[in-house]
Amino acid sequence: EKMPTYGGNSIINGGEYNSWDDELHLREKLNLGEDSVELHQKDTLKGGDFYGFPELVEVFVSGATPALNWMMDEGGCKLRNVLNRTGGHTAYRTHTCVEGVGRGYTEALKKIAEGRGAKIRLNTKVTWIWRKDADPNSPVEGVEVVMGRKTKNIKIGRALIMASGGFSRDIAMRQSFNPSIVPDFNCTNHPGATGETIRMAQAIGADSLQLA
Repeated sequence: EKMPTYGGNSIINGGEYNSWDDELHLREKLNLGEDSVELHQKDTLKGGDFYGFPELVEVFVSGATPALNWMMDEGGCKLRNVLNRTGGHTAYRTHTCVEGVGRGYTEALKKIAEGRGAKIRLNTKVTWIWRKDADPNSPVEGVEVVMGRKTKNIKIGRALIMASGGFSRDIAMRQSFNPSIVPDFNCTNHPGATGETIRMAQAIGADSLQLA
């Protein structure tokens, strides 16, 4: 994490999470009607103007409930006794954590990750991704990072998973996808959402689509 705190946009969002069910069965207790994985999938595809891949959306919505339960059971996430129906959804499935901001979920995930041995490195900026050679099919071997005044190379063991966040703070990059978003438009993203890690991945052959 290049920033002094972890979490990016997720830690500052509105604290809402869409899932057709939960282990508390809030929808049933609050008598808010029916819902299903299939309906959640249908709403998600429609909300994305049908650009989404149905098979991936199915994985996404099918995993929403077990992931929410996992955060509650192992991460200590707590939900408010309320269920909303937010924009684009035809059923009441929008859960809200007690904190009312995304920190309620990111803290749960942080607890789970660190409990399994993950180490979060703050103020650590990735500055390059190393492949074995120039062949775009060659394996990724490591990343170069800057930590304070020190530059360090970290060897990749099994795989490098990219979770770099967005790029809305980079005006040139966002305008390359949508020229109408001129610099005069403000941005609600956190200051670190500048997209350089996405560009590094693309530079070594990573595929990307629907980034706008």
